[in-house]
Amino acid sequence: MPRHLEVRDTPAPRVPPEPPEYFDRDPSVLRLDNNTNPRVHPAIRRVGTIARTVELNRYGTAWGGRLRAALARYYDLPEASIFVGAGSDEILDAAARTFLGPGRRGGMTRPGYDIHASLIARSGADLREAFLGEDGRVPASPGWARGLDLLFLASPSNPTGVALRAKELAGYADAVSGVAVVDEAYAEYGGPRLWRTGLARKNVLFTRTFSKAWGLAGLRVGYGVAHPELVERIRRYRIPFTLNTLSEEIARAALASPAFVRRSVAEVRSQRPRLAELLRRLGFTVHPSDANFLLVDPPVDGEWLFDELRRRRILLRRIRRGPRGPVALRVTIGTPREIDRLDRTLRSILGRSGREPALGRWGDP
Repeated sequence: MPRHLEVRDTPAPRVPPEPPEYFDRDPSVLRLDNNTNPRVHPAIRRVGTIARTVELNRYGTAWGGRLRAALARYYDLPEASIFVGAGSDEILDAAARTFLGPGRRGGMTRPGYDIHASLIARSGADLREAFLGEDGRVPASPGWARGLDLLFLASPSNPTGVALRAKELAGYADAVSGVAVVDEAYAEYGGPRLWRTGLARKNVLFTRTFSKAWGLAGLRVGYGVAHPELVERIRRYRIPFTLNTLSEEIARAALASPAFVRRSVAEVRSQRPRLAELLRRLGFTVHPSDANFLLVDPPVDGEWLFDELRRRRILLRRIRRGPRGPVALRVTIGTPREIDRLDRTLRSILGRSGREPALGRWGDP
């Protein structure tokens, strides 16, 4: 696989960029685009009981102190190393507000999570992007990260599904001038444990969420883990009471049922190779993944296939290989029944398609 380094520098835009494209919930559509857990956490069935224990007419904890304490016990970490918010996106936003602004520079890898780029642009900072190799790994040399005030990494990466190695994280944490943020939205599904490497440093922030493996996406609960000095620095740039009381209590209840996460992860790991094989038989190129999704290059034009699937009430995620490059697709690993439906629909579509694929490197213009 090619491992040459491709880097792109973009000055801060004069006006905020358009937000990433998202689709609202529609019960009639098979959602294989947002990587949520199709299984229902048992804490959800107790919402009524939990709601009766809280006073929703009053404010809850200013900084999510009850959930922070529960997370500290769960991970055996100091409470001062943890902060919580309304989804991990709020934690990412807090980091951008703290370390970026006009005259500063943020960095990320491509393809990557669109919110990372949006947060950098909205802060008024310049953007530096380094393109992943075809193996989905970050560039072997972290030299391109020097001079960055904030670097967004992800493990496993969205959308490639490839996890960081501890050695890679250490190299980037040493190279970056400011702070390295490791977005671990999918960490429960696979990849090495990185906290020992990162928490030994004062410039690494990990972000996690209850939206994926924990199956609580609608509650919007996320948290950050870092050295206490870094947590305190970020807290000064945040506003209080962003995590609502009911979400905090349901998340606390969920932590008492970790077996749900273990079962969810086990099912994803059992279905991941099955889905990969079904797609390969249909002519897709399937990239390795440590997450609950697969990135694939379709055997036909990706934009056309996305539209055909959407017309049949199946929604995937489009991933462009460059500003005007071909479209890859990201597929959530759903339940066995959902995978069967996708397989049948793809066979129906591709059986009468004569279109050819259009592939290119991630950084191709």
